[in-house]
Amino acid sequence: MNKLYGPDDMSGLLFAAGETHEHIFYDSLRNDGSLRANACEQARRIENPPRDFPTALSLVCSRINILNGTEVPNPGDQGMLL
Repeated sequence: MNKLYGPDDMSGLLFAAGETHEHIFYDSLRNDGSLRANACEQARRIENPPRDFPTALSLVCSRINILNGTEVPNPGDQGMLL
């Protein structure tokens, strides 16, 4: 469950076990711009969760601005754990 601060659509948001979500540290900033001590208390749902490694890699690369994500080798059978 998200803490009771931040945007209305996130404040107190409850996630079911196994529900795909992401933590964005900007969601845990205080009003003065400083980062809260427990900066991973807020999460957002991922509306279209990735179902395979290439899609997950693309999502992560887009979120954190990795430009050469296509150079990351496929993890083989471990990629199916996604």
